[in-house]
Amino acid sequence: MNVNIKGEPEFASGSSSVNSKKIRDKAIRFICEGMDLAAKLGVDKVTCCPLSDGYDYLFQADYQKAWKNMVANVQRGSAHRRDVRLYLEYKGSETRVNCYLDTAARTLCLLGISTSPIWA
Repeated sequence: MNVNIKGEPEFASGSSSVNSKKIRDKAIRFICEGMDLAAKLGVDKVTCCPLSDGYDYLFQADYQKAWKNMVANVQRGSAHRRDVRLYLEYKGSETRVNCYLDTAARTLCLLGISTSPIWA
């Protein structure tokens, strides 16, 4: 099952990395509702693609803050249910010139940090 955290107008500048807690909370709500629906349907995996999370121009974003926001959102989403796993999709290019999750290696780093006890 896929949860769309890029299609809403307010997600145009990102859903998990943005400074707006309101927007990040909406993305988490979508993920949690998707996980709940997946469980009701007997599905044990939910995917999402934070492809609008990125930047168009160098120095346009506070990269460290954006990364920390994404880590926190992945932690929150993955902790919602233990019976449904959250999967993230990366993509080399998308709406934004530079996606934060543009390689498998970067996505694995995000997932490794998100599950690390030092971030809990």
